[in-house]
Amino acid sequence: MDSAGSVWRRDAGLTLTELVIAIVILCIFTVLAIKGVAHYRQKAIDITVKYDLRNFRMAQDDYLGGHGGNYLGEVGQSTGEDGQPNDFNLPGFVASKGVRFTVTSSPVPFIVQGSHLKSSVVYEYDFSNDTLTLHP
Repeated sequence: MDSAGSVWRRDAGLTLTELVIAIVILCIFTVLAIKGVAHYRQKAIDITVKYDLRNFRMAQDDYLGGHGGNYLGEVGQSTGEDGQPNDFNLPGFVASKGVRFTVTSSPVPFIVQGSHLKSSVVYEYDFSNDTLTLHP
C-alpha cells in the first residue's frame, strides 16, 4: 500500500518469466504434434502401399485367367517410380504416386515387393500362398 492506503496494481501485463514459460509450453506442444503427424504420415504411406498391392494382385489375377495361367512380369521388372507402368503394362492397374512394385521371383512362386519412395518399409507379397510380409 502507498501512503494514501491504495493497493499497488500491476498494469504492465505479463512478466518476462510468465512469457518465457508460455513459450516453452508452446514449444513442447509443437514437438509432440510434429512427432504425431510423422507417425500418421508413415501409417498413411504403409496403407497406400498395401492398398496398391491388393489392387496389383487383383489385376494380376484378371490377367492370369486370360493368359494361360501366367502372371505378367519377370524378375527385375517394376512399375515406374512416378506410379506409371514402366517395365510392363498391367491392364487395369496404375500405382499411386511414389509406389513401386518389383517382381523378385517368377513364374513359380510369383513374388512382388512393394515400397514407397518416402519410406524404407518394403512389403513382399507371395502370390502362391497369398501372404503379405514385411521384408527385412
